[in-house]
Amino acid sequence: MNLPNSSDRGAALLLTLVIVAIMSMVALAATDSLARATLLAKTTDARATNGWSQHAVQIIGAAAVEEIIAGTKGTLVEGHPGLDEPQTLPVPRGVVTAEVSEATNCFNLNALTTGEKGQAQVINKEALKSYERLLIAAGLYESDARQLADSLADWIDADNEPRPFGAEDVVYRAAKVPHRTANRKLINISELNVIHGYTPERQILLRPLVCLRPGKAQVPLNVNTLTPQQAPLLTALYSSTLSAEDAEDLIESRPAGGWFNVDELKSESAILAISQGGRDDTMLGVQSKYFKVRGLLQTGPISTPFRHIYEIDAQGRATLTNAFSGGA
Repeated sequence: MNLPNSSDRGAALLLTLVIVAIMSMVALAATDSLARATLLAKTTDARATNGWSQHAVQIIGAAAVEEIIAGTKGTLVEGHPGLDEPQTLPVPRGVVTAEVSEATNCFNLNALTTGEKGQAQVINKEALKSYERLLIAAGLYESDARQLADSLADWIDADNEPRPFGAEDVVYRAAKVPHRTANRKLINISELNVIHGYTPERQILLRPLVCLRPGKAQVPLNVNTLTPQQAPLLTALYSSTLSAEDAEDLIESRPAGGWFNVDELKSESAILAISQGGRDDTMLGVQSKYFKVRGLLQTGPISTPFRHIYEIDAQGRATLTNAFSGGA
């Protein structure tokens, strides 16, 4: 009987080690593939759950708004129960934290255009003047206000002729990331980021004053929910004779329970000092038409910030008009 020499035994051992190594690699690859498949399945399930939960949040938001205005027909005052109060509610496999705030008092940037959907956009000159007044009342120099107003008008209108202080394609093509004007109404307020002159500092100044709402109409302000920070809206939309300082004093002197109606407000000395032809009484009201529901949806490993805007109809029903997820 011949015994294997040391060379044969070494070769056999090496072969065995190679086979074990290959089998280990195959097992590791199979385990890794299974782990990836499991993770993918969990992620897919989490995303599907998050999608359904986002829909549930929209329904919950509408119900929350309707509960706040129940019995009031939208007639609200500052500090109304339920407003600006964070709430945490369960949703399928997760939780949502949100708060409802009044969103009527703002300058609707969609009011700057007269064009219908699909039509060439034409700028409403009177609305543009009001917007310029708003910018000045907010604290900008007249030249800066004119620049922002003209730049926004050029961004929206259908032509490529720059206004005296505006900017058309020739300006944007020279930008770090070249682009063109949109030649349409704004879809998202974040578009201001790319419009000439709208620096981050100026946007912070404008944030509590401007918005996008359906259609071209500017809805009346709710004088009982206006904040002192929103005083420029009265100067821009109600009367240019009313200075931002006087408007702020008027808001701060508001009765504890608000003005019962617009006629009661018009009896204030600051309003009586304005001629009938120098003010637009249609821009004042005591009802709220829009509400914002803002918060964070957490489903498993996914966190989704959201901001929903609801419009109130004559029957007190809340209808979702805008929904933004992934950022607010």
